[in-house]
Amino acid sequence: MNAQLSGATRRVEATVSLISIALSVIALILLPWPGLEGLLGTQSNWRWFGAWAALEAAWLVALLPGILAGDPILVRSTMRSAQIGLAGRAVTWLAAGAGLALSELSWRSAPAALLIVVALVMALPIALGWGPFGVLPGFRAGATEQAIDPEAAQLVNRARLVRQIALVLASFVFALPLAFLPSLAAWALLIAAGLFFAFGLSRLEGQWPRLTLPAALRFCWSRAFPLAVAAIIYVVILSWA
Repeated sequence: MNAQLSGATRRVEATVSLISIALSVIALILLPWPGLEGLLGTQSNWRWFGAWAALEAAWLVALLPGILAGDPILVRSTMRSAQIGLAGRAVTWLAAGAGLALSELSWRSAPAALLIVVALVMALPIALGWGPFGVLPGFRAGATEQAIDPEAAQLVNRARLVRQIALVLASFVFALPLAFLPSLAAWALLIAAGLFFAFGLSRLEGQWPRLTLPAALRFCWSRAFPLAVAAIIYVVILSWA
């Protein structure tokens, strides 16, 4: 019976991981990368919406094995990660949307750009589950990883890494003023931002203890969220000026 359960769990985890990877790749393909905007036709709102929808689906579908695990402790761990990740992504998309709506790059828009960058820096670690927002000690990031073999667990880890990379890159393409720069300069800014962010997040790991669910959500909604809202308000004011 345990062998059958382990085999079923392994198949579910593998299927969900492959679906998550495929959705993340679709999201990256849909993004209008600098200099490559015309590869899928003219840039339009459906591409932004499609990239967002595919990426959100990639993160949400990855929760299914943990939610369906049947073990109350594992389900609780998965739901904790789900709530923190969803809150972080909500603020991330708000900040990214403000960047997408920014219609100019000038000294007038500098405060909005600063608010967007700071909001992203605060929200992305929450969305990715890094540092103090990570899984509580004693649990793995995928709740059912404890019930599958190392090979299947490796696929789960790879799927998680692809989702994380896709979310970071998508948020940068949304939020950074790449459309106002030449292609080479835009790629340089994108790569520099990615490297800086990856180095900064690597410093978070192990520096602070894990936060409880209420504390993590309070940090997200009381600190990162107001910055994203302020950025949106500033962009709206700029569009009316």
